[in-house]
Amino acid sequence: MQVSAAVHNKAGQSHKELQIAAKPPLGWIYGDFFRPWQRIWPNEPYNKDIHLRREYPPLSLLELQRLIDLGWIDVTQPVDLTTLCRTWQYKVDPLQRQFGVQLTDEGHEAFKAKINVEVQWASELSIATVERNGGTVTTAYYDPVSLIAATDPIKFFQKGEPIPKRGFPPMDLMKYYIGRVSVEFLLL
Repeated sequence: MQVSAAVHNKAGQSHKELQIAAKPPLGWIYGDFFRPWQRIWPNEPYNKDIHLRREYPPLSLLELQRLIDLGWIDVTQPVDLTTLCRTWQYKVDPLQRQFGVQLTDEGHEAFKAKINVEVQWASELSIATVERNGGTVTTAYYDPVSLIAATDPIKFFQKGEPIPKRGFPPMDLMKYYIGRVSVEFLLL
């Protein structure tokens, strides 16, 4: 007499093999199944302030040069967040707590364009590289409402809402946007 597959569907493995292959869920330490690591070490602040963190998706100078070389970006016009998002090669999602463009210095030796770019975060080497070629880098803060309008302006205008004014940065970012280093680069 044959046993039907519906009754004993174990995919060719024994009961013991299935028990060994079963893994505990994430956060649980194997062997101490009734105490997850969050209870064993409760004072570790792994994700304590994750709801406060801001993410700035990186844009390297190498990628920016590639977008310019391929004709996605016009160097005669100022390049801002809207220009970068309209290339469809760079994406910022405000609903995922992404607050704009972080200009990184990867590929700084290959960057040759004279460009006027506005970003939300930039390293000093990337600012120096753009200015060495005769361009300018300005850092500007976008609050979440104006960020939604800047990333997809066509969709925003179809809603029929007025254009929002940009808000001031929060107090913890005020030092970066109004600090000595940023002001020197903003005034040039």
